[in-house]
Amino acid sequence: MRACGFLDCPCLSIDYSLKRLPGGNERNLNIIGKAILKKRVKLNDISIKSNNTEECSLECLSSLEGAEEAAMEISGITKFELINFVIPSSFTGRVNFFILVGSNDGFLIVKDCSFTKKGDDREELTDYALIKADGGTVQLEFVSLQSLCFSKDVVSVLSSTILIVNNLTMKNIELEGASGLRISKSSRREKNEVEKDIVVEWSLFEEVTQNTTEDVPIIKNENIDEPLKMVIRNTTMKKCGGLKCGKGGGMFCVLNERGSFDCSFCTISECFCSATGRGGWLFLECTSTVEQPLNFVLSNITFKNNSGFGWRDEPVIFHSKD
Repeated sequence: MRACGFLDCPCLSIDYSLKRLPGGNERNLNIIGKAILKKRVKLNDISIKSNNTEECSLECLSSLEGAEEAAMEISGITKFELINFVIPSSFTGRVNFFILVGSNDGFLIVKDCSFTKKGDDREELTDYALIKADGGTVQLEFVSLQSLCFSKDVVSVLSSTILIVNNLTMKNIELEGASGLRISKSSRREKNEVEKDIVVEWSLFEEVTQNTTEDVPIIKNENIDEPLKMVIRNTTMKKCGGLKCGKGGGMFCVLNERGSFDCSFCTISECFCSATGRGGWLFLECTSTVEQPLNFVLSNITFKNNSGFGWRDEPVIFHSKD
């Protein structure tokens, strides 16, 4: 175990302390008060957390040294706990993702953490994704994002990834040409690979809006021909939508005969799409080409004042692509 944050630089720097950690299977880096990320880092089998029961601060500099593709790249089991990530609006280098999980052995855990910006930077667009994963597992627990703007997807995972979300809060989030959570097809998946899980539970999405393109603001599953198990439970979506959202004011999901969609015990209120859009909350698109029952469940959903405006104001639209 090593502590970071006692003294001025370089000891205050995360990358400096990481170099001095001993080897072994259980490596721990504790932050006391505040630390800075000055260089791009690769993290493997490590736990980085606050030294006490209160959230500490990890500030990432916009002029990140060695910045290429991601500020932090994950492999093995890497855990962040009780950390307030202070992020810049953009990087001077070519950074597309803040945290990247790019291998099947990567297991990212973010627990009791928040993402914020300094003062006036909060209203500036963030031009990179917070988390990108192609393979492995991403687990978010008690994570908070509030009053931020993004021009890239906040969390972007490919179909080769298992995503587990528990007690995520996204509140007052403005999106331009992006979604809060996007699931896309991965070229790395094997043809007959078993279905992957996308689970969102006990979460709150409030005033998550997208007003520049037709992208849905909360969750967009555009994975077309691979098995995917999507579960959303005990979650509230309130005042989410977009003035240009054509297919779903909150969610767009593609469903084929090998996948499943299960949404239960959720509250959907005041979600909306465009004046000519369809589905004030959910647009579910079926791509099945065979006569086979689809695994689709909506159970114990409370709808309150959702609208599609125009000629279709149903909160849910089920659409066959054929």
